[in-house]
Parts: sequence; C-alpha cells; structure tokens
Amino acid sequence: MHYAGLGVRKNIDEAAKWFGFAAEKGDREAVKWLEKVERQRAAGLAFAPTKDPGLNEKSAAYRDAIDVYDRNELKNAFNRLHHLAERGDADAQIAVGMMYMKGIHAERDYAKAIGWFRKAAGNGFARAQHNLGLIYRRGFGVKEDHKEAFKWFRLAALQGNTSAEFYMGILRRDGQGASLNLEEAVKWFQKATDKKHPGSTYNLAVMYANGKGVKRNYKKAADLYQSVAETGFPLAQNNLGQLYLNGLGVKQNYLTAINWFTRAALQGEINAQYNIGLMFFKGLGVKKNEAVAFDWLLRAKKNGHPNADATLKRMNTVH
Repeated sequence: MHYAGLGVRKNIDEAAKWFGFAAEKGDREAVKWLEKVERQRAAGLAFAPTKDPGLNEKSAAYRDAIDVYDRNELKNAFNRLHHLAERGDADAQIAVGMMYMKGIHAERDYAKAIGWFRKAAGNGFARAQHNLGLIYRRGFGVKEDHKEAFKWFRLAALQGNTSAEFYMGILRRDGQGASLNLEEAVKWFQKATDKKHPGSTYNLAVMYANGKGVKRNYKKAADLYQSVAETGFPLAQNNLGQLYLNGLGVKQNYLTAINWFTRAALQGEINAQYNIGLMFFKGLGVKKNEAVAFDWLLRAKKNGHPNADATLKRMNTVH
C-alpha cells in the first residue's frame, strides 16, 4: 500500500488517494451527502412556515394562520394563508407555495407552488428566490435548469440568504449555470461559513486543502474541518483524520486520526471505514489486528468504496 509502503515506494500524495482524502472525486460524493442535508434544511426552514425565525415581525393575520397550522388544523390554515396570499402577503405566498410543494392539505402541485413562489420572489423575498433556485436545480415539476437556478440563487444570496450562498459556491465551483470560477466559489463559501453553515464550511476546507481558488493552506483546512467535525459532520471527520494521519496542517497523530475516522465510519462514511481498515492492518495508532482490518475493509467494500476490493486482494498476497 502507498502510505504503508507495501510493495510500492512510500508516497504522501498517493497515500492521500488511498486513504480517501476528499479531492475532486470525493468531493462530488460529498455534494450528494451535503445536498441531502440541504434538503432537510429546506424542509425545515425555507419551506415550512412554522419555522420562520422572523415570525414575530409578520402580520397579525399571518401569525394567526401559523398558530392554526401549528395546531394541525391544516384545512383552516391553508384557507387563511391562501386568502392572505391572494391579497399580496408575500410570507403567505411562500407558505402556500410550500403547502402545494409538499402536498400539505392541498394535492401536491409543483406548478402552483412555483407560481406562488414567483409572486413572492418578484417582490424581492429571498426565501422565495432560494426556493425557486432549489426547484430548478433539482427539477421539481420543471426540467433541471442550472442557469435558472443560478439566477434565483444569486438574487437570494445577494440578500444574505445563507443556503443560497452555499449553492452559489457549488454552482461557481462546478461551472453550472455560469462559468467556472473557483475564486468566486471560495467567496460564497466564506460568506456562508461566517454564518456557521456546515456544508459551506466543509467545502471551504476542501478548497483550502486542495489549493483550489485559494492558496493551499492545510492549517486553515484543518481548522475548518475541526469546527464542523465537532458537530458530527462525517465527511469533515474523515478529512480531519486524513490530515492527522499525514501530519498536514497539524502535528501527525495516528491515535487522533483513527478517533476521527471511527466517528465518521460509525455514521457510514465509506472512506473512513476504508481508512480504519488500513490503520488496523499496519498497526498505526492501534495494535495491529488483521481481523479487525478485514472487517472494516469488507464493510467499506460492501458500501461501495472503489479501492476496498483491490486492497483486500493485495493484503492477501502479503501472506
């Protein structure tokens, strides 16, 4: 193996690949996980009226309708919100759009949801603009359209919508909906990171670790990974473990590395499962235990790690 020097010349750059460091390919996998988180955030924040942090600033009629919603009187809540929406209440328009989007009381109808979001978005409401960005990015009731998604996310992000700032970073980094611009991606990730958005913090750390859009800085990457790893973010936990494994930006510490790998692996992070297997096989930070190593590597293989099968075969040839 590359890091352990089994059969090949020891090479830190190759070790980073073997140990599942989230560079380009890994980051694409990370985006899938991050967008799962974002879907949960969207369900709880951007779409759900009862979770609106600025509820006290809304109209009395809107607050009353939300009280009814919270009592699970959905028909009554829908009728009240729909009435307010027709009268031009943008918060109610967003709420009604959400109810159509999720099929709450009303039958799910993406076209009507989009229509209500557009009304509020046209009046400059960032939450509605953000929701339209999500709709066009994911193709909810419409054909996926990155240019349209970029347009709406940008409008929301310019008003400080944190989730929209995150997506602007993703779109700028991947060249979707606009030209690829890594420096712009870093800028948007930094804005959202300043507001403690975990997905943006993770992505910004990846940019620093890989020197993309910013000068490579492993110490900065480690600090960013640490801040979000402590909240339970498995991808950050794995990558922080990688830095401790190789002594990049931090003092090399195998025990700390395997502790972070374990926290990530127990959440199903396949790179971390693979990394633990290698560390137990070589006895890095732990007593060498081939049975435990094979167990973790098999787990990583079953979960789809691309290198696990070949690694198991190579290990068998050592004996």
